[in-house]
Amino acid sequence: GIGVPLSYTEAAKWTRLAAEQWSDDAKVQLGTLYENGQGVPQSYADAIRWYLSAASQRHLIAQFHLGRMYDLGRGVSQSDEQAIRWYLLSAKQGFADSQYNLGNIYNRIKYDPEAVHNAIKWLLLAANQGHTWAQLNLSLIYQTNKNVQDFEQAFRWARLSAEGGYANAQFNLGQMYRQALGVAQD
Repeated sequence: GIGVPLSYTEAAKWTRLAAEQWSDDAKVQLGTLYENGQGVPQSYADAIRWYLSAASQRHLIAQFHLGRMYDLGRGVSQSDEQAIRWYLLSAKQGFADSQYNLGNIYNRIKYDPEAVHNAIKWLLLAANQGHTWAQLNLSLIYQTNKNVQDFEQAFRWARLSAEGGYANAQFNLGQMYRQALGVAQD
């Protein structure tokens, strides 16, 4: 640490005091400590309890964490429906990570013809905030989904993501140049 030794135990102690006095930021941080077992015994149930307490006060990061817990099935049964519910609350407040994850859920729902359009909608919101992973995922949708295939859009989003430093996008962009997808070939 800077000026003090690193101590997750002390962090958890002081964060709990703030959380018990209704600091929503502290509740989220305490939830994260429980989720990761830092300074407290690892407990998804306790993490969810603290996230839920802050999320009920419209804390967008807590809502994101709850969505992720349902998305991954951590301490709860995996549920796209519940993940979407919590991600939506946060995404509608402009949180790019929730928009990205929401787009990914819709992208993996293959049985709903509207799902790809919902995926694009949410990924665009995150991508327009500079979220490089969302930019690459948009590119991949435009490359591979026959219903919305558009190689120029795929190239545009891959290039933005690559210019943002995302290595997977840089590789993908190189492949697009190699295959002349969305660009003129040399």
